[in-house]
Amino acid sequence: MTKYFSTLFASSNVRCNLLSPGPVFHKQPKDLKNHLLSRTPMGRLCLPKDLTGTLIFLSNKDSKFVTGQNILIDGGKTII
Repeated sequence: MTKYFSTLFASSNVRCNLLSPGPVFHKQPKDLKNHLLSRTPMGRLCLPKDLTGTLIFLSNKDSKFVTGQNILIDGGKTII
């Protein structure tokens, strides 16, 4: 849908991008947290502040030519 909307609205100067975070730390049971940690190369879960820099970049004029992108912020989880 991101790619579709990015092409549909590009002529109106509207950008559409997607942020795909890995597991975000938020009171998970210890067993689940350990399972997720064992499958994440960086050895930790995503914190909400880990998304901030990318969100700021995408929302300002420095990224005015970026559209239709799925940006993975997952500590390397999708590469293994």
